[in-house]
Amino acid sequence: RTVSSSSPFHIGPPVPEVNSVWLKMWMYHITGCGPVSFLLAKGTRLLHLPPELYPYDRLMITTWGHESTIVNTSNVLMALNEALSHSAVLLQAYSKRNEAEIVYVTFPFDKTDDNDLNHVDEEGGSKKLDLVNHPSLLKLSSFVDFDHSCGYVTFINSSKQFSERQGESPPICSSNVEINSFEDWQLLDMYLGVPLFSSEVNKHTCDLLLSRKLCTEQSLTALTDSHRQLVLHLLDFISEHQVVPLAEDDYCGPGEARSFVCQQMPGVNLPPVPYPTRNLMFSTNSLTEITV
Repeated sequence: RTVSSSSPFHIGPPVPEVNSVWLKMWMYHITGCGPVSFLLAKGTRLLHLPPELYPYDRLMITTWGHESTIVNTSNVLMALNEALSHSAVLLQAYSKRNEAEIVYVTFPFDKTDDNDLNHVDEEGGSKKLDLVNHPSLLKLSSFVDFDHSCGYVTFINSSKQFSERQGESPPICSSNVEINSFEDWQLLDMYLGVPLFSSEVNKHTCDLLLSRKLCTEQSLTALTDSHRQLVLHLLDFISEHQVVPLAEDDYCGPGEARSFVCQQMPGVNLPPVPYPTRNLMFSTNSLTEITV
């Protein structure tokens, strides 16, 4: 399977792995920033929740190839084990007591834009934030070409300073919330391409796509090259954390796009995106392999 196609040009995810939970774990690993997360292999069974999730009242569950679901921690164990019987699962901390605050940061970034077009809250309103300068985005920019691609990065805030306010509605992307520090904000996910889930986020992304002239041949050619490097980093990460690694194809000649196949038993059909074969945990800024 080729890493990236140059004809026709493509501004979305270059391979399915870029649109999977593997991208989340890779981002958390290289940036050291993200919510407490457990990537659990299919067939795993939990007798109790990991202690790292005890402080959270709500968790996010993502089964393979499906959208995320927010569930109460008190009800999660039975549903989690049921899902693990037929799928790999990503289990993540979401919020303490009340709703988490979500902010979408669209790219390409424009740090000099006084109108701050890059920041859109979950309700669609513009926000004067500095999340575009978040240290995790600076690290991620070494691997992701934010200048020639479009999409958005999602940040989450599950901190106590929001959830413990008394007598107030939880500030779910409230425009009057001032951000004084990056410490409470963590990377949640990233999507490449034009978003369709929100008209406001879609408009912001399209405005940036046009103003930065991302559809010119020069920009698209640069994007193809950077996509190839991004995918190679991601596939190498997946291979490093698999019992049965991804292997480079034999037919890749000099100058050709590198491609990968998944080693498997004859007659066994694997999903387009490989299931994890090891249980992984991201916590306290580091990724580790765990036994449950």
